[in-house]
Amino acid sequence: MYCPKCDKTIKPERIAEVNLKLKERFNSDKLEKGLCPVCGTRLFDLTKKEGKKDAD
Repeated sequence: MYCPKCDKTIKPERIAEVNLKLKERFNSDKLEKGLCPVCGTRLFDLTKKEGKKDAD
């Protein structure tokens, strides 16, 4: 997951671990909702290819 505002990336394999730590320490579920835990900006999933789709 990538935050364009913070210019930071969280590796997909660490998402669950980071989310759990944020919930325990700060009672925050922003990451679960797809938001950056620091600034609240919508995160981009870099594993999904976004862009134009070819019309058949």
